[in-house]
Amino acid sequence: MHRLGGLLFVIIISQFNTLCVFAEEHKFYSQYQQDQYVYEKFFKNKQNGVFVDIGAHDGITLSNTYFFEKSMGWTGICVEPIPEVYNRLKKNRSCVCVQGCIFDNRDSVPFLKISGWAEMLSGIMENYDPQHLKRIQWEIDLNGGQSEIINVKCYDLTDLLIDHHMHHIDYLSIDTEGGELGILQSIDFSRIDIDVIEVENNYHDPFQAFLEPLGYRKICELGPDDIYQKIKDIFP
Repeated sequence: MHRLGGLLFVIIISQFNTLCVFAEEHKFYSQYQQDQYVYEKFFKNKQNGVFVDIGAHDGITLSNTYFFEKSMGWTGICVEPIPEVYNRLKKNRSCVCVQGCIFDNRDSVPFLKISGWAEMLSGIMENYDPQHLKRIQWEIDLNGGQSEIINVKCYDLTDLLIDHHMHHIDYLSIDTEGGELGILQSIDFSRIDIDVIEVENNYHDPFQAFLEPLGYRKICELGPDDIYQKIKDIFP
């Protein structure tokens, strides 16, 4: 009887350890469970997919793509403008990491870098909604922090993807504090095939009006994010 009890204990511990490993491998990181939703809705058990994460921050904190890289073996590109944050991103992620902004054909653009609590509200000033500037000031007044203008190198997203031989993207995540629509409008969808697009939409930008003619359907809203899925090909 004593031996049976010991055997049961070993089995229970083994199963518990297996569950712990599974839970760690399937840990999600997004702020509003976006990564979990996208995984379960579109990419359940899909291995070796491709993501693009624009506004990736440090690559782990509230990340929409870290789960796919860490647990599903995906690869892709992470883009982060702030030099200090980019250094953390490069240490945290094994995918291609790019320091800069996705913007128009300028070489560089003035970028509002915020330190402290509101760091993740940093962005290209000319893209900011007036409400966003008020929010930044409110966060700094409440929680402390500083802001400064820096110049950040610009990249064209289509060119960046083609340079890295990425013509098909499973999952595109964009969180740039106001620049999301401009980024979408810059993509040459006849050259880049994207299955699922997630965009932060704090200020009611007309993403649906832009994406529907390109064959996308809005699937849901999670927190401030809109999620779209391509349902038909309009390019030969």
